[in-house]
Formats: sequence, structure tokens, C-alpha cells
Amino acid sequence: MMLLYSIFCQWFSRGCLLKCCLEQEKWQSLLIVFLIGFALGSPIQGYMSDDKGSRKKVLLITISCIILSMLTMMVGKPICSKEHFPILLGSASIINGVFGNVFPVAAAAYSERINDFRTALQHSFICRYGAVALPYLLSLPNFYGFLIALIINLASIMLISIKFDDKNLENV
Repeated sequence: MMLLYSIFCQWFSRGCLLKCCLEQEKWQSLLIVFLIGFALGSPIQGYMSDDKGSRKKVLLITISCIILSMLTMMVGKPICSKEHFPILLGSASIINGVFGNVFPVAAAAYSERINDFRTALQHSFICRYGAVALPYLLSLPNFYGFLIALIINLASIMLISIKFDDKNLENV
């Protein structure tokens, strides 16, 4: 369950960033930056978790990067000028997109735990797209969305660090 929660947290954070990107004047550029980061980061993190290290270590790194992207937005927004805000948002989107991709690692670990690919796919699908839609449905100001994303990701990193036993440790 904690793996599905970490997927939910990641995609809620992405929903907050996407919502903020779409509210900007040059939203197309920010959306492209975010999607490129996502496309580049996903295979790298999947490879790292399968062949180069433990899933727990990769999850902790990716969730930490999500937290960094949320902190960037929370701390940077009040001190950043309106002209430089898209650069700040683009930087947070790159961090979140390239380094904060929990999904490939958590989905693989979840699939291993329940031994049913179809069920794992359905559950992760609900967690991903329900979470990405939630910031739009809640209609919170961006600051509160980033604050909620920060808090739920902090809870996720604590759960993973305390409760997750990595089956992949024998392969390291």
C-alpha cells in the first residue's frame, strides 16, 4: 500500500506543477520542459532500480527530489519576480520530471509484491490519474497545493525509509 501511496504523492505533486504551468502565459514551453524531463527520467530510474541498486534507495532518492521541487516552489515563489517565475517553475519541473519519477520503481516493486500485473496496473493507474486530477478538483491556490504535496511526500519518504523491505537487496 505504501508503494501506491508514493505513486499518489508523486502524481499529486506533478498535478500541482502542471496546474501552475498551465496558468502561466508561456504554458506550452513549460509543459514541454516537464514532459521532456519525464520522458528522460523514467527509463533511467527504472534501470537503476532493476540493475544498479536497491529499489528502496532509488525510491528515497526520487521522493527526495520531489520534495526538493516542492521546496523550490514554496521558497522561491515569494522571493522570485514575476518575470523570473517561469524559470523557477521550469527548474522545479525539470527536477520533478527527471529525478522525481517514483512510478517505474514503485510500480515494479508493487507488481512483484502482489504477483498480478493486471491488478498492479489498475491500482497504479487509479493512483496516478486520480492524483494528477486532484489539484484541479480541489481548486486550491498554488501555494497550498505545493504545501500539501510537500507534506504528503515527507510522509511518503518516512514510510518508505521505515517500512519498506527491499527484496532486490540480494541482487546488489
